[in-house]
Amino acid sequence: MRRADSLKALTELSDTVFYPIILEACKKMSSDSNPLVRKQALLGILKVFTYTEAKIEDHVDEVKEVFVEALKDHHVMVFETALTLIFSYFPKELALFHPIFKKLVDF
Repeated sequence: MRRADSLKALTELSDTVFYPIILEACKKMSSDSNPLVRKQALLGILKVFTYTEAKIEDHVDEVKEVFVEALKDHHVMVFETALTLIFSYFPKELALFHPIFKKLVDF
């Protein structure tokens, strides 16, 4: 819980100088053992590109990798956050969903 709160506080810094540090922290925390921290990391990535002058086009590959890994998460709150963010940032890239939904259909 404290890691999630500290990550939330870190992402509130909307200065452009801090966004590389915040983005790197969010990428690392997206693989944390706590699902609340993983969810907050995904939301932190959203905040970086919403509240700073950072362009997602400059970080497409690394952000897409984090989002796709989050789609494989077993916790619903992480999965739904990743799903929402992918539909927000990459609405035309439905191929990102194929492996995950194929696995869901096979159940």
